[in-house]
Parts: sequence; C-alpha cells; structure tokens
Amino acid sequence: MSRSRSAGRSAIVAFIGLDGASAAAQVLLLHPHAELHVASQRSVGKRLAALVGQGFGEVYLCGVGLSCPLDEVLEPLQALKAARCRVVWFACADHLDMHREALEQVCQLETIAQAPNPAEALFESLGKQATDLERARLIRYIGTQYDSEDKLPARDRSLWSVVAELKDLVHGSYWRYFNYLDEAAYPHAIGVLAGMETMDDKDQRTIAAYRREGRRYLKGRSPAMEAVKRQAALYARAHSSVVVLGETGTGKEIVARLLHEESPRSGHPFHATNCATLRGDLLQDTLFGHVKGAFTGADRDMAGVFELADGGTVFLDEISEMPMEAQSMLLRLIQEGTYQRLGERKDRHTDVRIIAATQHDLLARAQEGRFRADLYYRLAVLTITIPPLRARVEDIPDLASHILYQLSEEHGASRVRLTPRQIADLRAHPWPGNVRELENVLERFFVTREKDMRKLLDPTPMPVAATMEILPLSEHESRYIRAVLDRFEGNLTHAARALGITRNTLKARLRGGAVK
Repeated sequence: MSRSRSAGRSAIVAFIGLDGASAAAQVLLLHPHAELHVASQRSVGKRLAALVGQGFGEVYLCGVGLSCPLDEVLEPLQALKAARCRVVWFACADHLDMHREALEQVCQLETIAQAPNPAEALFESLGKQATDLERARLIRYIGTQYDSEDKLPARDRSLWSVVAELKDLVHGSYWRYFNYLDEAAYPHAIGVLAGMETMDDKDQRTIAAYRREGRRYLKGRSPAMEAVKRQAALYARAHSSVVVLGETGTGKEIVARLLHEESPRSGHPFHATNCATLRGDLLQDTLFGHVKGAFTGADRDMAGVFELADGGTVFLDEISEMPMEAQSMLLRLIQEGTYQRLGERKDRHTDVRIIAATQHDLLARAQEGRFRADLYYRLAVLTITIPPLRARVEDIPDLASHILYQLSEEHGASRVRLTPRQIADLRAHPWPGNVRELENVLERFFVTREKDMRKLLDPTPMPVAATMEILPLSEHESRYIRAVLDRFEGNLTHAARALGITRNTLKARLRGGAVK
C-alpha cells in the first residue's frame, strides 16, 4: 500500500497507531514529497522488502517494536543499503535496544531513551527544524501520552478540541483499514496531521463511525478473514438482507454493525435484538410494538424496533430461535414493508434493512420444518460466514496485540506484549468461545500479569478460600486499592475509573487511612 505525493524517491513507513502516525507526520513536514507506506510490528519486514528495487534514496521508519523474526527485517535493510538507500529508523531505545547492534549495521537508528514514544523522540530531534512549530507541536500531541486536555502544556490547551478530533481521525483511519481493507485511509490521515491535506466530509463520517463503533474490529489477515472483509465491504452498499453465520463469539454483531456503518443507512438507527432471549408475545412486542390495552399492563402505546429503526438497520441475532408466529409477521414485513402493532388492525409502514445471524444451519432447519423456508430465502439474499478462531490461529498474534493495546489505552497504562511462549500457548488452545473467549483470557492476563498463559486458559475456577490469606475485609480492600494504584503508577484518575469509584472517593479513602 502506498500513496505517492510526487516523483520524489523518499519513503516513510508508518506503523499503525497514534504514535506511528504522529511520528510519520513530523517526518512528512520535513520531507513533503515522500511516499507514505503502512506497516505493523509483524509486517514491517514485508513492507521493507516491497521497497527494495524501487529506486528510493531515503526510507524513514516510524514505529516501535518488532513482532516478526529479526531476519525478516535485516534482509531487506541489507538490500536497501546495498542499493545506496539511506534508511533511518525513529523509535525509542527500550523497544529496539535488544536489536541495536544488528540494526546499526544496516540502518541509522535514531532513539532517545527517555522519550516514551517515537512522536516525542522525533519532536526532540526534528521539531526545531520545522518551519511551522505550532503544527509540529500539534502533531506531537497526537502521540499516546497526551490523552486529556490537562496533559497539554498550558499554552496549548486551547488546541485540545483539534487534537481530540485528529486523534479520532487517526483511530478511525485504521478502523477502516482493518475492517474494510481501506488502504488509503491511514496515509490520508497522516497527510491531514501534517497539514498536507484537508479534512473532508468523508473524514467527518469516519470520525463519527469510529466514535460509535470504535471498539469493533474484524482483526486478522488470514485468507478466511480477508474474504469476510471483502464481502462486508461489498455487501454494505447493497440494500439486500444479509444472513451472518458463525459460532458464538466469532463477532457476528460486529459484522452487522460494520455493514450498517458503511451503508447509505449509516445516518439512521441501528437496533439489535436477540431472538433467543425473548419468547412469544414479548419478542413480537419488542419487534413490532403495541397499542394501549393490547394486553394486561399495556397502559400506553409503545413503538417496536422496526418502527424505531425506520430508515436504518435491524439486526436479528439468533434468528433460528424466532417462533413461527413472529416469523410470519417478519415475512409480511419483508414482502410488503408493512406490519401491525400488537392489539391494532392498522397497517404501519417501515423501511429497514434486515441483517440476521445464527450459529445454526438455517437452511437445514428450514428443510426440517423448524424454520419457514420462504422466510429463509427472503433473508438469505446475501450470506457471510465467519470462521471460528481455531480455523485461523495465524490471526491470534494480531488479535492479541490489538486487544492488549485497547486495554492499555482504556486504562492509561503502558503497553503489554506477549512472549513467544505465551503466543504459542494461545495458538494451541481450541477456543470454544472464539474471539470473545480470547478477550476474556487477555483481560485476565492484563490484570493479573500471570506469566503462565496456560493457567489463564484453564476454565476451572480456583477455590478462593483455600488459597487466600485470611485477613480482615478492610485489609483486603486496602491491599487491593494499593495494588491498583501501583498498577497505574499512582494515577488517581485511571485507578478510580478501574475501581468503579470517583476520584474524590479514592482521595478520601487515601486521606482517611483506608489504604495503607
């Protein structure tokens, strides 16, 4: 993936992330004709290999860490050096020091030990060279350290609304990259940071979509997941109904929401209903609404999901569990666009797109008479099948890295990385709960920092009373709060958020001696 700005033969390789984008934008300020390329810790070797033989005189790498074998990086770096290409890698000492000796033989390694991320390191070394120092500072603030207005220097706090919007543009750009294979979004966002490109209506839609659905990613580069993403990008623009197939925890609702966000209906509501948790009249009431007096307790008119979602999308999860009577009502709605609230005879009209999901073979159920065949064929105009995690274990390192990154962002903590042994343990697990189970395992890892991943994969709960030291309850609370404070390096705001209490409550407990 690349985005050419001119015939110049300089390239910037930006790692995915706020810090990578911020660092790349700072380099772009000084080299405005450079081409932008995107990489990750796992793909940087392949990205560098693709630059060999392309006539580049300079290549600038902006990013931290390596998740691929060192040889995958050294080989293309050696080839670029042999072609008289100067390679400069901007990073932080603690991320690349273990490879410093090997890397310095083939490229110029620019690291600053005290800088927390490459955006800081670059500002220290390049910021004074920028002709627009205010723009350089703005780009610097996109880095992950500046996550609230009070973190900015007092003189620049008026810039926070711009900083926050640009952060979300960067987040949204790789949200699009991962979910829709939109390879132009991230380089464009870097161009906006550097002031080389202007923010447009599409950028505003990207920011809005990210703010609504930013936690939902179709992460993974396996062939199976690439096929799902291509289908999602293609089907999103259609008006046809879609059936999403997959086991529990594979991300069926994520796909449904992404289909909605990329569709012409994205400005209208998205409503999700689980058909397995609502039975009989309750499901019909939820979907179609009721009028006053329709049943005992119906003391007022109530709109249903199909009315509330008019113009938008309705997601029906576990559609295979829908009772036959509700199936008949749904079929009429699909065929005629009309329905009736419970207790009334007047037809109402709605315009919605239906996305249904199930973990079961819906066609087989229709053939067995357990699901209406005519409804099945109305719904399954388009189908997307999400593979189980055990069928795409090559995606686990990327998934794990992304989940841990999100946990670090949410808790304001430093990034956590897995060892090769821990990744191997994750790959060997059967994952009956799929991605949802992986998220739970990694959250346990993030909280406990248990080094033996196999202990976290064991679903058998540990008997607490048999293993815990017997102490007064107040002492347990005191130790726990202290551990949380230590975990967040004394940051009261993040610690209070993690504990589910206000910052003032935490301060009061500290002042009152509740925490020793």
